[in-house]
Amino acid sequence: MLILPAALLLLLFALFTASSLRVGGRAFYLLSVYLLACAGDVLSFEAAGLLRWLGSPPRYLLIECLLACAAGLLWLRAGRPNLLGPFAPDLPRLDFSRLGGSIRRHPVLWALALATDLAYAVNAYLILVVPPNNNDSLYLHMARVVRWLQTGSFLPFPTVFTWQLFYAFNAQSLIHWTVLFWDSDQLAGFVQFSAALAAGLGVYLLARQLGFARPQGVFAALLWLGFPQVFFQSTTTQNDLVPAAFVIGSVVFYIQGMRSERPAPGLVLSATALALALGAKQTVFFLLPGMACLIFLLAWKHTPAGWKRLASWAAAAAAAFSLVGALAYIENTFTFGNPLGEPESVAQVFRDPSAPPGDSQAGGVSTLQALGINLGRVAYQFIDTSGLPPVIEGYLFRGKARLARAAAGALKLPLESPVAANPNTALAFDFYHRPPLQEDETWFGILAPFLMLPAAIAVLGSSLRRRDPLPAGLWLAALSFVFGELLLRPGWDAYLGRNFSLAVVLLAPFMAAAYRPGFWGQLGAALAAALTIYALATFALNNAAKPLVGQKAIWILNRCEKLTLENYALLEPALLVENNVPSDAVLALPGGTWEYPFYDEHFHRRLVQVTSAQEYADPAWMRAQGVNYVLVKNTAAPPALALPLDWVAAGEEWTLYRLK
Repeated sequence: MLILPAALLLLLFALFTASSLRVGGRAFYLLSVYLLACAGDVLSFEAAGLLRWLGSPPRYLLIECLLACAAGLLWLRAGRPNLLGPFAPDLPRLDFSRLGGSIRRHPVLWALALATDLAYAVNAYLILVVPPNNNDSLYLHMARVVRWLQTGSFLPFPTVFTWQLFYAFNAQSLIHWTVLFWDSDQLAGFVQFSAALAAGLGVYLLARQLGFARPQGVFAALLWLGFPQVFFQSTTTQNDLVPAAFVIGSVVFYIQGMRSERPAPGLVLSATALALALGAKQTVFFLLPGMACLIFLLAWKHTPAGWKRLASWAAAAAAAFSLVGALAYIENTFTFGNPLGEPESVAQVFRDPSAPPGDSQAGGVSTLQALGINLGRVAYQFIDTSGLPPVIEGYLFRGKARLARAAAGALKLPLESPVAANPNTALAFDFYHRPPLQEDETWFGILAPFLMLPAAIAVLGSSLRRRDPLPAGLWLAALSFVFGELLLRPGWDAYLGRNFSLAVVLLAPFMAAAYRPGFWGQLGAALAAALTIYALATFALNNAAKPLVGQKAIWILNRCEKLTLENYALLEPALLVENNVPSDAVLALPGGTWEYPFYDEHFHRRLVQVTSAQEYADPAWMRAQGVNYVLVKNTAAPPALALPLDWVAAGEEWTLYRLK
């Protein structure tokens, strides 16, 4: 395995570049290394994909080596600054004598930090022993990574899931790196895991830029890591925490660029981070109107130099986007005539803003009415009782549901109806629906509505008196995403929570205001920490997608059973294939079957989607695809039997054949 040299080359690229930029401050330096390492991989991925080298570790390593050498030459020209940056003076004189005093002064912080470390250590273990099994990964995120490995390129390949072709790929390029160099999916979840930590570092830095003390910033970062959605996402191969880390990194470095005597490092890193975010998920575009307001407010605050720095940042952002953000959109334009992708698929997830009032997407109501209805639904779900002690959670959940149902009835808001809901959603809005403890449906816990939002409002009020535009800019960016999400998507669905990580990460630093000296301040912080510690223990043990206890505890499951924990219907066919199909065979699947559970552990098995009865009945077509085995639903067996087949195995709903 070449993962160690590959990681070393990415690290060298990041260190050479960060030290050449002379990024100041240890936390800033750490965040810059993370962002630059991600940028280095995206550049390598783009080059390898265009050369059809995505399945070749040595060739991919060659590209990384060339990038590291180029960064090394820049480092030499910059005068060979210390690669450890601001850490260099500290290493020879590490002093732990002040540790005891820090623990005595901040016992709440240390207790919360210890609990967070333990909970995330459990998550790291879960990543290692449970393969990626969230629904989106089974047909999109991980499935496309395997196709990239097998075809060698991200350029169009045959698939019935066209999202595999046009979805923004920066987040999955990082996953691809882990699979390519580890030869399995065992490390794939660490992409989101590291993004959660990087976003936490960004929360800390942004809290400091808002004027909070170091312990307050640490408190806000730890609470962010304890949010249910963040905690559960950190074990998955979805792609919500990755753009969140990029977005907060962009904001943090833009502020640094505006405030510093040396603006170039911050502005360049901010532009790079925003480009990475835009290339990771299309919904980042919803942030741009509010981000533009934030950018202009900070430039105005720092006039006259601010306008010049804004122009420099804009030029850097355009260059960065062309390098690490735009390629997927350029490919989509050439392939589909639309930068976002295939128009029919895009129309299913993005609402046409020019659609007339009362169109079918809004369920017979105007756009403004649909917005009001969905704001009500999102506000209700945002009051998330996940992770509270059972007795308290039960009373709060039922009380919330009764109160909300009465209020909706009095206001004549049809929340519990299909009106303004996504027509493709499988779950109707129900006040009494209790989201499972996993990444798809949870939100951000009880502290988000009752600590984060009040603190953000309070800081905003005080900042207006001081004429500090930063809190207002952060609010505008967050609200821009909320309204973009609700206006431009086809309507509410049960899985919206994870999308709002992009807004919540910008408001999370305001929680620093809750950590204050004095008896009452420390009591409030201790209560928030206690709730977070209890929730972390609950989440770590009872993750429905990766349970440590119960009848489906991961200790007693095989790989197929772990893969299908969230989609049990795929367990039977996955076991048929795993037990009977060689890893080097080519397997034909019914069109539309989610692909990932049918690959072998090292992704040598190839899959072919059969989309019509004619293809099932055509031996020449099957042989042209190299098919050895055919998997069919029992209801589809008659057309399949027209092929020269040998029966291999069968379950209640599926049958496996070998092509003669």
